[in-house]
Amino acid sequence: MQESTPPTNENWVGTKRAAEISGYSRVHIRRLVHLGLVQACRPGGRDILIQVASLQRYMQRMAELGTQRHNAWREELIQQGRGRTHLEPQNEGG
Repeated sequence: MQESTPPTNENWVGTKRAAEISGYSRVHIRRLVHLGLVQACRPGGRDILIQVASLQRYMQRMAELGTQRHNAWREELIQQGRGRTHLEPQNEGG
């Protein structure tokens, strides 16, 4: 996350407005920022500003993944160090 002021040519919003735009909670928005999944900055204080375009890209990616967005075994997550690598997937029914 950048600590400077956001560029003036891009659209930035606070966590409350980002939550309204996306339908996510403010806590989830902050989690996305912390994980580096959306572009954000903290211009001189504790307020977080989120780049709208990066939030929209994240939302589009989640829509494209469909139900796979919940798959903790996805290769993309494992490569990022966020997936499940220490256990094999459980077989259902046996």
